[in-house]
Amino acid sequence: FAAPAALAQEDSFDPEPGLTRVESLQDALERQDFTQTDLASYRTELERLVAEAEACDAAVTPEVDQLRDQVALFEDLGPDDNPALFDQLIDIRARYNDAQQRQVACRQIVNDAGDLLQAVNERISELAARYLWSRTASIIGLAATAPDRVRSWPERIRTGMSPQVSGSMDMLRLLWLLVAAGAIAIGAGVFARYRFARWYEQAGYPARGPQLRALLPKPLAVHAPLLLLGVTLMLTLMFATDNATLDLAAMRVAYGITLFGLGCVVIDWSTGALSPAAQVTGFYPEHVVPTRRRLRALMLVIVVSYVVLGRSWLSISQRSEYDPLSRMLMIVGLCLALWSVFSYFGRVNGLRRFRVPRLMGFVALAVALGAALLGYLNFASYMTHGVVRTFAAIIVVWILLWLVFSLFESIIDGSTAVARRFRDFASTSESDSRTGFGIMQLTADIIIWFGFAVYLVYVWDSSGVTLDQITKLIMEGDTIGGIELQPLRIAIGLLTFAVLIALTGWIKRLIDKRWLRHMNMDRGARDAIVTLSGYIGFVVAVLIALNAAEINLAGLAIVGGALALGIGFGLQAIASNFVSGLILLFERPIKAGDFVTVGGVEGFVRRIRIRATDIETLDNQNVLVPNSELVSGHVTNWVLRNPQGRLRIRVGVAY
Repeated sequence: FAAPAALAQEDSFDPEPGLTRVESLQDALERQDFTQTDLASYRTELERLVAEAEACDAAVTPEVDQLRDQVALFEDLGPDDNPALFDQLIDIRARYNDAQQRQVACRQIVNDAGDLLQAVNERISELAARYLWSRTASIIGLAATAPDRVRSWPERIRTGMSPQVSGSMDMLRLLWLLVAAGAIAIGAGVFARYRFARWYEQAGYPARGPQLRALLPKPLAVHAPLLLLGVTLMLTLMFATDNATLDLAAMRVAYGITLFGLGCVVIDWSTGALSPAAQVTGFYPEHVVPTRRRLRALMLVIVVSYVVLGRSWLSISQRSEYDPLSRMLMIVGLCLALWSVFSYFGRVNGLRRFRVPRLMGFVALAVALGAALLGYLNFASYMTHGVVRTFAAIIVVWILLWLVFSLFESIIDGSTAVARRFRDFASTSESDSRTGFGIMQLTADIIIWFGFAVYLVYVWDSSGVTLDQITKLIMEGDTIGGIELQPLRIAIGLLTFAVLIALTGWIKRLIDKRWLRHMNMDRGARDAIVTLSGYIGFVVAVLIALNAAEINLAGLAIVGGALALGIGFGLQAIASNFVSGLILLFERPIKAGDFVTVGGVEGFVRRIRIRATDIETLDNQNVLVPNSELVSGHVTNWVLRNPQGRLRIRVGVAY
């Protein structure tokens, strides 16, 4: 009787204030007394209340069930039967009523807060759509006020570029310090580029052909002045000023220089001789330089827009503080730069087949450009934001898929010592090695594409709630046809199963190569032990994976019964062959390497599998004989007891 009380003390969630808070949030939502920020805070608070109420329900339900059973034990007990037991019954009933009320209150919070959370998400979507379609002055209206806006730019630039100097530092000293540090950084970058060029020439490049040791550091050396300049300016501002954040325009300039340098490095890497672009038909080397110019121009427009308008100018929210004329000019420049890149890709033979993605990009840019000129700057920013991030994500996915493909190709077909070690570790034969690495490559590709899909949802979700809802569905699952499905738990179970199967294969190879070969036993016994180890590892992997996926094993008893019935009627041969295979492994009347005769088949036993045994004839033909025939039929094993035998050869002679 002490366990439920201790459990109730551990659960400190009080449902009464939670119900009150849910009612107050519902009143605020009905009064329309909220902003976008308020809705975000409401959503966070409701999610917390739902989580705490679900934990409360999960904690109090066993207590309610236990107290209900105890009350049922004393159901017929009266006050005159046993006063001590009757007093105990009264105490149990009181605790049962309290626990039941607590359970009802927690479940009410889960239901009410869940419904209110859905309403909050709808309000967030409505506000996001309303904000997205809000309109400012069109290009004609902005052109009329352009002179006044342009005259205010110098003052805004001066305000944004004025840092708060620290200590005895003044603005003039800070300016000279930035100039000196920048000059030193540029000089160091030029020297690094010169030294790399000398090494590149002395090493015999590019006549030696493309090699990673030369092509990977080359873009870093070429763009070293930009990279060192940006990093040096950032560090100088951080140590010499008190407000060196990205809200400061001077800090954004230094950060933008660094970003542009890194972007140029990535562009050179992704369009070099050892890159996925080099595998595109007709791209290398004719289209390398024009493509790099257009991509650098696009990167420059993005960096300039970031420096001028701030770090959140291209995001979906918080744009009202920006000058409409500046925003419109940046959007137009970005659309034109992207249009130039997409149109040039049509000249490359290997990229002409991607007409649909290019057409979608052109349509999105045209819509964004028209919306910006008509004054719908928020919608234009949303479209431009989506196109830019989607284009960048496609490039990243393209590079990652190429890297994964190149990595596994080098492991499978490579002749280096590292590749051979990987192949030896992966499997015992070349075919098994290719299969195992192929599964690994497929898994890596699926992970990359899944991440790309999630990122696209994040980019194009203007409300910001869709991705959270998908995440909640993946984490918590849903009930379909009375069956609760949790994708995350299922994915964890599958991943656990894959890891355990790989571990089982490694253990089988370790048992075979490291231990059994040093023991005094024949090959058949070794094969039997290795095969049984694989069976045991498979069963253990299945059970652990089901437990990791939180699948009720008791519920699988029904499935097991149905499966047994199906085996009894339709899968008798398969079950018979499987059991016969186990008998062959345990009894070992035949083993790998034996010369046997089964019916009209005669040859060497190569491997005893789950369903059939592989027999290689003297004509190098592999015949799969069902295991049930080897157990129930007549089998001649020529070397079962003695490896020496006799052959009768009939020879015809003349009379």
